[in-house]
Formats: sequence, C-alpha cells, structure tokens
Amino acid sequence: MAEVVFGDADELLPSSELARRVFGWLIHPITVEEFYSEYFEKKFLHIPRQNSAYWDGLFGKTDIDHILRTKDVQYTKDVDVTKYENDTRSTLNGPGRAEADKVWKLFQQGCSVRFLCPQRFQPAICRVLGFLDEFWGCQAGVNSYLTPKGTQGFAPHYDEVDVFVLQTEGAKRWRLYPPRNEKEVLDEYSSRNFKQSEIGDPFLDVVLRKGDFLYVPRGMIHQCVAANEDSLHL
Repeated sequence: MAEVVFGDADELLPSSELARRVFGWLIHPITVEEFYSEYFEKKFLHIPRQNSAYWDGLFGKTDIDHILRTKDVQYTKDVDVTKYENDTRSTLNGPGRAEADKVWKLFQQGCSVRFLCPQRFQPAICRVLGFLDEFWGCQAGVNSYLTPKGTQGFAPHYDEVDVFVLQTEGAKRWRLYPPRNEKEVLDEYSSRNFKQSEIGDPFLDVVLRKGDFLYVPRGMIHQCVAANEDSLHL
C-alpha cells in the first residue's frame, strides 16, 4: 500500500495530507472533491480498474490461512462461517477457536468466511484504517468476505454505514436495489434480511474483479454472489 500511495518524500507531509492521499487512492481516478459533490450519500460509484494488482499486499486468501493457523481466532468474535440458500441465511459457527482445517472444509462445502476486524491481524489494513480515521474524523471499520465460487453468504440487506468495497481477489457479482420506501433512504439502522420477492429488480448488476472498487451509500439494498471463481473483498 505505501508504495502505491506515497513517494519517498511523502512521509514528511502532515498526517492530514497523507490521510487525504490514502482516501484518494481508494477512489482513484475519481477526485476527492468529485466524490463528495457527486456520489457521497447520493449514488453508487463503480470503478472497474482493469488493474488486478491495485490492492496487492492488503489482504489475501493466504493471509487468512496464515492467521487461522497462527493466531487465536475465535468463532463469532473474530470470524463467522455463513451460507445463504433458499431465501435463508445460516451461521455455522462452532464453539471456541476457528481451526484452519475445519474452516477450509466448510469453505469447500460452499460456506463463506467473514473476518470481523481483520486489521487486528493485518498491519497493512490497520494502517489504512488509521489514515481513514483521521480523514473522516470518525472511526472506520472493516470486514473481509471470502466466498466460494458460485455461492452467496448473506441475504439481501442494507447497512447503516456507507460501504467501500475493495475487491482484493477473484470476482463477485453485485446487485443494487432502490429503497423500498422513503424511510429507508439513508437509513440510520441496518435492515433485516430480505427475501428475494421483497426487493424487486436491481438497478445495477455488475461483476467486481480483482482491483475494482464499489461505493454503496447507507440504506441501499445489495446482495452479492461469487462469480466463476472464489471471491475475497474488504
């Protein structure tokens, strides 16, 4: 990340300017000014970069394996194993430590693996979040989602936070849906899990590939399915 965002002399810049550059790196080639005038809490932003190396070094499947094998990763606290089938989302967490071999076995059976707060295990993510905390003036958060090809780990829903999607490996199909009523526009609370029949037709249907970016304003219904390869996004 540092090699992409900063030059050799940039580390001498004020931290506020470094923070602005990190956010600019997330949304490049859109400028910070354009993002806030045209997109922030107004509409989605999809950036297909055609640069599969853009997020390299941030977080990958090999990092997940290393963390599972070397750290005390606990189900529910640190990681969730989920599945979505027949309009129903299931959580298949076991008790205690999430052992690597058992997690990968569930993954091979079609389960998604969600890491909660992976920045506690991955310094590169922690550094990015530190800069975003400063730029936004509030605490930034992150989860990672590893999904087997052709599967879906979560039901259609919307979040109470603005979502910045970094596709770090593989490919995932995202579908976005309009709010069902005025109350749900920029809602301050996350939704329940919706059934397919409740959300109508998507206004966006796009595949994110490695290196791509997607911004989803809070309150916007979304669902995503791994494409023809395993998918990992932050």
